[in-house]
Amino acid sequence: MKSIQMITATSTILVFAGCASVPKASSQYQQTALSFAPTPGKAGVYVIRPSSPIAAGLLYRVSIDYAHCGTLASGSYIYAELDPGDHMLQAAVVRHFAGEATPFKFTAELSKLYFLQTALGFGHMSLEPVEEIKGKQLVRKYKLSGDSNFEAQPRK
Repeated sequence: MKSIQMITATSTILVFAGCASVPKASSQYQQTALSFAPTPGKAGVYVIRPSSPIAAGLLYRVSIDYAHCGTLASGSYIYAELDPGDHMLQAAVVRHFAGEATPFKFTAELSKLYFLQTALGFGHMSLEPVEEIKGKQLVRKYKLSGDSNFEAQPRK
């Protein structure tokens, strides 16, 4: 009985301590994200997953307005440009105990930047707003996820 518990505990630790990764973003997408200047007529949104050993082996799926838009590994972020208006963002763990993904609803304003950080709790995932100064620091520190529907969109 103890050996089964030990195997289960070890497997659980490996799942959470492993290192999931996402592809590297193109230099053009990276340059766009690091300019901190959305395309005219748009708002810029950064969804940031801080680097942490907890659940590092799991990927987070990000959705905007109910559509999957990309995947985050530990220490990465997604940059998206949205039309002004009402939007809903969600983040959830891919494939494992999904739990509840608490939506973040907001009204995007023209040319404004929004920084949101993922927060994993017991049985739920949420997005928390981050002040612009801290958000920019985190973006500069972490890797831009190349697993994003926004990667291929040319800038106008």
